[in-house]
Amino acid sequence: MTKARTILTTSLAAFLALFMIQSRMAEAQDVTSFSRTTSPLTGDQTRQLESFIESNTTDLASDTADKVVAARKNLIAPLLRAGTSNVFREAFGKTFISNTESMLKNPEETSAFNLSNVFQVLAFIRTGETNEMLARILADTRGEGIQTDARRNAAASMLAISLKTTSPEMIRPRQYNSIMRSILDAVNEAGRWSVVQREFEAMSAITGNRKIPDDIREKALENEAKILDMTLSRMASENESGLSRAIAPMILMLRSQFIGLTGSMRQSFQTTISPSLELVIRSADENWESIQKDMASRTSFTIALQQSIVLHQLTSGVTDQNMDKTVAAWKSGDRLAFQKSAAEWLN
Repeated sequence: MTKARTILTTSLAAFLALFMIQSRMAEAQDVTSFSRTTSPLTGDQTRQLESFIESNTTDLASDTADKVVAARKNLIAPLLRAGTSNVFREAFGKTFISNTESMLKNPEETSAFNLSNVFQVLAFIRTGETNEMLARILADTRGEGIQTDARRNAAASMLAISLKTTSPEMIRPRQYNSIMRSILDAVNEAGRWSVVQREFEAMSAITGNRKIPDDIREKALENEAKILDMTLSRMASENESGLSRAIAPMILMLRSQFIGLTGSMRQSFQTTISPSLELVIRSADENWESIQKDMASRTSFTIALQQSIVLHQLTSGVTDQNMDKTVAAWKSGDRLAFQKSAAEWLN
């Protein structure tokens, strides 16, 4: 009897464990049943959503990589469903931020891997609040080291993706202003050139979206010029000369952006960006030795010079032979010829 009772108890415990797992899985699947709702969530729906998010965010903090990845995929799945409503996204975002608050407010205590998975979920929620949160995390990330660089790079990358894919109706003007301030605050703490590139890309996502009001887009454009100018200025520091590699991607993004602009935005672009394009040329001379001695930086900055001149020609409608001579002198390493040809068309 004792043995039979033990077997029965063990079987019952296994059954209950299996039942609980299946119940959680069913509950998780149930959130997709109201992901298209345009009405406020009912009490039952709210509880189902909270349970689904809570169980998965617990695994997001796990030390086991497979658990973290599985949790991230589970959380993102309902957000990828066609027709997912803004109402559902808002409710999802508030609950997710609440459940990950300890991880987000104490990033130094959480591994970059775990945080990068949290950032991915935030990017797929696509609300004003989640974009603002990503931008704030980016601005608040301080310090140096591999883990810090990884956190910063993940936050900047996910913010750029999120701003490109979030419907403008989900982000209020106040939130756009907050996001832009955070990006600017983060630039001087960026560290790696790739992070600066992503920060610029995030700001560019605002400028290039025609569905966003022009006054916000114009402010974003001004901020793009500030990021470019700030990066060019920081290049003068011996410890940050590698930032020169961020300039070419920025100029290429600006060129693509200009081609897609129309009306007053195109006029604003010329007025706002032209001084920065000239600053690229001047910075090449000011940072000549530090850039020329590093092959990767030199190759990248050659593209920056070429595209700055092309964009200058596109925006101004002016073509000058000295522009081409400037690039040729840079490529040949002839600084005096570079200074002479650059002065001819800059002054």
